[in-house]
Amino acid sequence: MPKVSRVGKFRATAKSSSPSAPPKASPNENNDASDKSSSLSRGQRKRQAKREQYMKREKMILSSLRLQKLQEEKGRLDGFEAVRLSLPEYTKVPKSDADVKTKSVVVSNSNKSKKTIGNREISHMGLVMEHPAFKQNPFETIQQHLRNTLADDAKKLQQDSIKANQEEEIELAKKREAKKERIRDAKFTKGHKNARRKR
Repeated sequence: MPKVSRVGKFRATAKSSSPSAPPKASPNENNDASDKSSSLSRGQRKRQAKREQYMKREKMILSSLRLQKLQEEKGRLDGFEAVRLSLPEYTKVPKSDADVKTKSVVVSNSNKSKKTIGNREISHMGLVMEHPAFKQNPFETIQQHLRNTLADDAKKLQQDSIKANQEEEIELAKKREAKKERIRDAKFTKGHKNARRKR
């Protein structure tokens, strides 16, 4: 066993006789902790300490992310994010290249273009918020705007759904007829077999 250095002795005595040491836990808690630590090997204790340190770090990161998310939610415009989430999603899949060419999609590749687009949208949002109908009832105004802008698409979707329903009804009628035909055939063959057996 190696010789103990004076520094080590000093630290050991200072640790045991320090007046600012935290109050010791009750004997039951101390026994439980000592039982756990005495049953673990040195490597296991090291791994456990590393794991506890990692868990503390992870908790700290998660709490900071949660705070950051709350800050972002505070910065949004009067809770319109909740309105956007409550509206049904609408995505139109273009069926031909002509549809793609008719829609003007603004793509911003540089910071300057992003800034100009942002400024344009902010000024447009200001105009929308100044509108008397929007001031009176914002939700109804947004719904009316969506009804007006998406009316053609809604009609087209309704026609498509009517067509699909008609096709489903025709298909179901065909299936019913096929089932009736199978039942008739089965009765006929069964009756035909019974007639042969009786002879």
